Amino acid sequence: SSASSLCAGNPMACQHRLASILYVALFSLWTLCLSMECQHVIDSHNFDLSGLTRWEGEEDWTARDDEDNNYFFNVCEDTVTLPQECLDLDETLRAPAFMVTSGIGKPRECVVLGDLFDPVWSLIEPRDPAAGIQLTYENGEECPVHEGTAKQSRVTLQFHCDPTGGTGDPDEYPVEFDPHECLYTVYWPTEYACEQDQGGFGWTFVYMCFFGFVMYTSIGCAYNHVRLRQNLGWDAMPHSLFWRNLPRLVQDGIQFTLSHFSSNVQRPSGTHRNDNMDGVEYEWN
Repeated sequence: SSASSLCAGNPMACQHRLASILYVALFSLWTLCLSMECQHVIDSHNFDLSGLTRWEGEEDWTARDDEDNNYFFNVCEDTVTLPQECLDLDETLRAPAFMVTSGIGKPRECVVLGDLFDPVWSLIEPRDPAAGIQLTYENGEECPVHEGTAKQSRVTLQFHCDPTGGTGDPDEYPVEFDPHECLYTVYWPTEYACEQDQGGFGWTFVYMCFFGFVMYTSIGCAYNHVRLRQNLGWDAMPHSLFWRNLPRLVQDGIQFTLSHFSSNVQRPSGTHRNDNMDGVEYEWN
């Protein structure tokens, strides 16, 4: 009906509003999926590092080693920006961790330490999940290990559980390098490395249900409006008859439950009986 239409008489406005609804729904679902990438379960122990992910407009995490090499990295995402040395090398380069060599007498070079494909999650102490969790990016650039042999570099972000540490700052601890394994290790005490209770993942399920409903509504409205020529509003709502009747159905269900409950707890009037333990039945009016 025209009364329920959100933009009756203006098809162009309807199309813009419909596109906006779809964009918001898709962006919300995309954001949820990204946040879930940084949640991990190891042997029924739940961890959530999504609060450490840097997004557009934020600065990447940084650290240094004892040789003054600089490290730029992100958590569960590629770095937000490229270091200048990496930008000069390839402006399309994307990776979650870089090293820029520095120091007296050394050229400043960009080194890719790993990628986002198949990151490795593990406990810092296999028998003590309270110690924290570590995330390893693999498939970085090759580095010489022995004469004539090379390995691909890897970087491990080692998140140590510190309940009072807030987000923490990896720049406070020097990065260590194992030349035999071509492995870089970043030390990072943070509250996000502490095991999460089940409630955190329960809320994730709630968010998924919510965004699923948003997608169901948006796509259903789009189909009904574009293909079936329904006016935006209740007319375009998928399964609109069910949703229109839902409040009444809920009310009827509540009333039925309450009436059934009250009929069970109400004491009957008239003669009452009491079975005593001695086997003799007593009656009173």
